[in-house]
Amino acid sequence: MYFKKENFMNDYQKVASQFNDVEKNAENLKQKEISKLFLIGSGGTYTKFVDTRPMLFEKLTIPFMITSPEELLDLYFDQIDEKTMIIAGTKTGATEELLNVLQKVRTKFNDSIIYGFIGDDETELDELGILNYRTSSVDTDIHLILFGWLILCLTEDDSNVLQKYRDELTLVGEQVAQGLIKNEEKAAALVQSSDPERMQMWITSGRLWGEACCFCNYILEEIQWIQAQAIHSSEFFHGPFELISDNFQVNVVLNSGETRKQDIRVKNFIEQHSTSANTIDMDDFKIQGLSTDLLQFVEPWMLNHYYDLLLRIYEQKTGKSAKTRRYYRVTEY
Repeated sequence: MYFKKENFMNDYQKVASQFNDVEKNAENLKQKEISKLFLIGSGGTYTKFVDTRPMLFEKLTIPFMITSPEELLDLYFDQIDEKTMIIAGTKTGATEELLNVLQKVRTKFNDSIIYGFIGDDETELDELGILNYRTSSVDTDIHLILFGWLILCLTEDDSNVLQKYRDELTLVGEQVAQGLIKNEEKAAALVQSSDPERMQMWITSGRLWGEACCFCNYILEEIQWIQAQAIHSSEFFHGPFELISDNFQVNVVLNSGETRKQDIRVKNFIEQHSTSANTIDMDDFKIQGLSTDLLQFVEPWMLNHYYDLLLRIYEQKTGKSAKTRRYYRVTEY
């Protein structure tokens, strides 16, 4: 068994135990006059913020920007003021560029709000003493469940609706665990049939797009050294589809939501031209009775853990893991 349910559920208990604190933070923030929001982070943090972009457009009434720490400093710093809120996501709380820009924000705009989602404890970012709010991301850069819960608490005024959402989220961990167990055998078959020496293409759309980018960039390429390309379904027929051949390694992730028809169109084309294709259908993981608002961030969170499952299987297949990287935190760059 590659999926460790006990570890997964222990982590989810740490997530659920913070629902109260996040709700209190949101109530406090609703009393502030916030005029704009910047969501910043690198790598997986950036792509997880991208996952929630449809939800942010729907729920927020203030302008927001998803950007890297470097771009916030170089391109958008003159847009920050005392009414700006910055949500920073980080696993280690030690990324130099992140620490640099947040210190400059605090120095120049002392009344601005900085909210940290941080995976590790007692980090360099914590020691700076510049955070107004902090939520533990439980060993990852930004936890999609906690971030989604924050956005809902900031934008939903009906306490009965929020209680309903909270009750559903409390049960989500067990339901997602069962979905991963159900699909573990298929995941193993996908990895075992793949050729690490050849390029892979991963295609999806909508709220799952960030996870596909994250998987290709930071799992397949950075950790496994497998050349990989993430393609948005709406861009597939604008160039990438010419690469499809009978033995080209291509994987399509089908949304369960609004952009599913885009993914199915791609899937239907590929099945006509390749016998090396795989389909991951999020309907196979679907949680019955989950509110639509929650699905917007629960579904990419499920896919994130499915990709983590693929990584564990790849580690056994190739012998490569996060500990065998050639450059990341190994050499100067």
